[in-house]
Amino acid sequence: IHLGDLGVEGQRPLRATGPDAARFLQGTVSGDVSAAGSQAVAAALLTVKGKIISDVILVGAGETFDLWLPEATFDAVRARLERHVIMDDVTFEAPVDLAAALWLDPEAPPLDGAEIVCRAARYPTAGQWLQGTPGALEAALAGGQRMTIEAWTAHRVREGDPAWGREVVSDAFPPEVGFVRAVSYDKGCFMGQEPLARIHARGQVNRVLVQVTVACTVVRALEVMNAPPGDAPLAHPDREAAGMLTSVAASEGATGPLDGLAVVRRAFAHPDAVLTMSTGEAVTVRSGPLGDDEGVAGRSR
Repeated sequence: IHLGDLGVEGQRPLRATGPDAARFLQGTVSGDVSAAGSQAVAAALLTVKGKIISDVILVGAGETFDLWLPEATFDAVRARLERHVIMDDVTFEAPVDLAAALWLDPEAPPLDGAEIVCRAARYPTAGQWLQGTPGALEAALAGGQRMTIEAWTAHRVREGDPAWGREVVSDAFPPEVGFVRAVSYDKGCFMGQEPLARIHARGQVNRVLVQVTVACTVVRALEVMNAPPGDAPLAHPDREAAGMLTSVAASEGATGPLDGLAVVRRAFAHPDAVLTMSTGEAVTVRSGPLGDDEGVAGRSR
């Protein structure tokens, strides 16, 4: 799938260059920047309290790194990064001739010698991250089948993968929204590291990501997907604010219950827990916590 097809979930690049780029980014974002030469690194820019400001996908090495950011946070993140550059020799620019896509086939795509950067990826889903000029990217993927946004949503719901603007939202801890893969606990200090280290060492978040089955129509599912984040609350007889339905895989012509993702209170993060939408539809949990912080005791997946 091409990032340009993902709407609110898509990203655009910000390039960081300079002798201090790697060191600066390593102390700023939550992921391990040193791995960006061999993989597309999932990370987050966090507040000092460990809450998400934006997701980030990093690709690069040496003195050049591409940071893929959501359109909605791009300007604010760029301004924040530039504000934190004091003594570091690093500059930022927005490339206009760079595009990216995910190849979901388990085999590497046939690049045919094209000038494409290819990296293993785990976010937004497992696969191959590809980036290059729009023309080179189109040529390299000419033999592949382009996914629709509906097919993409069905894929990541099936895989339990959170997405920016759906599950991964601002003012949440990464483990609350299934995004603990974006946090490196052994790379050293970074902005927002201390609160997450405390959670990892001796606590656990109260909300977690789960897979669910939703007893609603395709029309209602599309309404959920087009609504602003946080606009599909879930209730339980024991707790009014039990969680939030975040994604629904609404395939055209589907009948019967639909698959989805939800962020729920930990007490309801177990198979067969039944929650309800504000309009009365039943939402049945069918997994334990996904992308949760295992912690030092290995509490969960």
